[in-house]
Amino acid sequence: MAKYFFGFDEFHCVKYQRNEKELKKIGARIVYLRKKNKITQSQLAFEANIQESRLRNIEKGAINTGISTLISIATSFDLSLKEFFDF
Repeated sequence: MAKYFFGFDEFHCVKYQRNEKELKKIGARIVYLRKKNKITQSQLAFEANIQESRLRNIEKGAINTGISTLISIATSFDLSLKEFFDF
């Protein structure tokens, strides 16, 4: 379902899209890699320099996250983004 947000400074309408299916896939990929490498959420959050609560929400597919965060997570697993998204 698309949501619309209106800016405060100007009257622009921006469509906010959220793809639940893909967010869940990304979260499942992180959980898979984390378990494969036998590391905890706390350890991965520390390595990726993100809050543990944010990592939990990413893993659940509950939030959109930026590419910088995904790069940090992939780098923590010694993976390129291409390898990270190979699922």
